[in-house]
Amino acid sequence: MAGARQARSEGGFIRRAESIEFRAPEPGQRFFNTGGPAEPSRHYVVPAVDRIPFARQMVEDGLYFAIKAPYRSGKTTLANELAREMEIDGRFRVLRLNFHELKGANGLGALTVCFFEVLKEALENSGDPVLSGVRFGNAKKPPRGAVKEILGELCLALDKPLVLLIDEIHAIPRKRARFFFDVFFAGFQERTRHRFPHSVVFFCVRDVFAPTARGKKGGSRNRGVRGGALNIYRTVELPNLTFADICSLCDAHNAETGQFVDDEAKLKIWDLTEGQPFLVNAILGEALDFVLHGETAKPVTGQVVAEAALGVARSRPAHLVRLMSFLKDPGVLKAVGEVLSGVSAKRPLFDEGTNLALDLGLLSLDGDDYLRPANRFVKDLALGALTEHMALPGSLAGRFREGDEILASPLILEFQRYWKERAGTWLKPFGEIPGALTRLALMAFLRRALGDDPAPETFPAVREDSLMIAVRRESKTYPIFATLGGASAPFREPEELSSFMDSRGASEGWVLSFDLDGLKSPEEKCRWKTLSLPRGKTVHLVGL
Repeated sequence: MAGARQARSEGGFIRRAESIEFRAPEPGQRFFNTGGPAEPSRHYVVPAVDRIPFARQMVEDGLYFAIKAPYRSGKTTLANELAREMEIDGRFRVLRLNFHELKGANGLGALTVCFFEVLKEALENSGDPVLSGVRFGNAKKPPRGAVKEILGELCLALDKPLVLLIDEIHAIPRKRARFFFDVFFAGFQERTRHRFPHSVVFFCVRDVFAPTARGKKGGSRNRGVRGGALNIYRTVELPNLTFADICSLCDAHNAETGQFVDDEAKLKIWDLTEGQPFLVNAILGEALDFVLHGETAKPVTGQVVAEAALGVARSRPAHLVRLMSFLKDPGVLKAVGEVLSGVSAKRPLFDEGTNLALDLGLLSLDGDDYLRPANRFVKDLALGALTEHMALPGSLAGRFREGDEILASPLILEFQRYWKERAGTWLKPFGEIPGALTRLALMAFLRRALGDDPAPETFPAVREDSLMIAVRRESKTYPIFATLGGASAPFREPEELSSFMDSRGASEGWVLSFDLDGLKSPEEKCRWKTLSLPRGKTVHLVGL
């Protein structure tokens, strides 16, 4: 039984099934897929073409364009669906290429040879007798001319216009990608006479056409497509699932198995994932297989979803491990660390680290200018990954609760002690962003000590070097103002905190003033002073 159920998990989850009881699935029953392209016959799926309903029209119109989305968002599924639809339409021949195999090619000569091999293999495996019957030799021209000539010969050999779908264009460096863009640009006008691909669609994680940051001497370090080629290319983002899509997936499971997914569960999934496809499927799969053990008589509730989300985070699927590994990149670390800590929310122009964090789905945009975590699940995962080296003990959990109250002053006093002892060690991995580390450390400490309930909430402060944190327990709010004010901060922050306390109906608050002056000893920095403010307010000034 366990093996049968576990075999349906295809997303890189590594679990010990011996101690878990599963119920074998019904023959032919679909499941929530996290392991690659979705197949409607085996998986619950929202058609990816419905998420970009104009993509097919762009292909029919003969456009050359890119579809961009983070890893595990449905790009390959969309490519498969587009190919099927165009083949059924009957007006085009569709060929799929994967540029991942070109990743190791060094030099244009080797790149061209590798491209020919990929092209030949794709033709042979296309399943289309016309495409698989095409034969050609390697052209003798220089690389750019050879690729253009071969593609031209291929199109002339076909009875219908060719649609070329190229997956993982981001696998090769932009300099080599530009080589292909130049080839397609050179042949673009010939597509109307069926002498070149009618439409070319690139599927990528990063925007392969966008210019990037300028080098120190004014030149572009990693330019996108050159001049005129921009006239024929555009990039379209594959959006996340909508809340209606999540409901559709849950309702499809209910119709097939009779298992009810209540409204609270659907809202919880949306709140945690904001429709990121991998996370939606991973949490639903975890809920069914590992929380409810495949027992379809039990409903999926909000509490079940919360347990499933924790299970996904703890089981470390390969995709999430890979995603968190990008935090080792200094630019990504800086961008994500500053957003999570509240240091900065304004999107910088041409910042490679920020753009990569956006492309990977670690960060998202509110409007065009303001950064935020991509979703609550990723926020918690990234916060945990960034602060994992702090080695906060599990014994902190639950020590600072007393019934419906939080023992906030003892909690902050304990954090002060930890900061005094370990700040030097904690600061090392964060290089250029020690200011962000101060807030990350505090948030990590609060989460470890208080758990997910009550979860600390962050709010914009008056200045960029500050962060407001509110912890709520039952009807009571505990406001904390963390700042990089140094020695003078305790005498100017209380009024700012007082206004925040008024908005939260709180009578007691804490100002944590981090002093990063390396010449001072921890004993000089660590202090505690309590002030009584007008209207019965009490503020504790905590030096760190």
